[in-house]
Amino acid sequence: MMWWKKARVLGLLALSVIGAGWLGDSAAALFSAIPGLCASRLAFGEFGLALLWFLVSFGLFCSALVLLYRHRSDVIHTSARALPATGYAGHAALIMALSNLRPDQTQLAEGLRSLGIACFRKPAAADPPLLERLPWMQNLRLLCDSLSGRKETLRYVVIIASPESDPQVDLFESIARDALKGLGIESVVFERQEGVAPDANDFDALLLHVERAHTRCLRNMGGRRGRVCIDITSGTKIYTGAATSFAVTRGIPFSYVDNIGRVHYAMARVELPHLLEP
Repeated sequence: MMWWKKARVLGLLALSVIGAGWLGDSAAALFSAIPGLCASRLAFGEFGLALLWFLVSFGLFCSALVLLYRHRSDVIHTSARALPATGYAGHAALIMALSNLRPDQTQLAEGLRSLGIACFRKPAAADPPLLERLPWMQNLRLLCDSLSGRKETLRYVVIIASPESDPQVDLFESIARDALKGLGIESVVFERQEGVAPDANDFDALLLHVERAHTRCLRNMGGRRGRVCIDITSGTKIYTGAATSFAVTRGIPFSYVDNIGRVHYAMARVELPHLLEP
């Protein structure tokens, strides 16, 4: 933090403390002057001074708070950090987008059922077969990684589809269930977004659906404390921006699958840097 920003924040903090002290003392003096005002008009001057002191103290305190809020970015920083693969506790609910498959890819997707669970866990080859290049491969990698012996067990998935991929959700769910059977898991609940599928290029609509999906996850976990993860891999770049924005502002972990099939997790956190550090 630059020296003048440090001085500004420290000065505003000092004004806040002074203003709070004066506000308390002036309020006590104001209330003490009221009985005298009622008993004699001669006490009007004392009451007026007490009222003036109260108003000045109130103005100073409120001004310092408003300026502190305006310059809060000098003190409060948000940063994202990668979570270690071995230390990540896992998540009970997952929100993910579903990319649209072309007609020829839809027929090819049936072949994903024949892939063993090991295929969804190993890194992609330098030149992977056509089947493993399908966008849904990334979703399946994430689902399998979410059930890789972590402390929290995945039990609920919300899929946010576009108008084009919405008719393909049932096919994806069927393929995903077959993949999870390889792990001996059949209890995961799959649901699609509420209402009409959002336009893949409408940031506001996508952000709203991500928020609704997060609310559904919390509700369907029965009020129990559980971690919700938002995947930013699939879907359009606009969905990725909306999902990342929501995850950062809510402090929710988010996941992404890189180009060689490795699953990563990250999380944003709010930091309060020390004002006196160089």
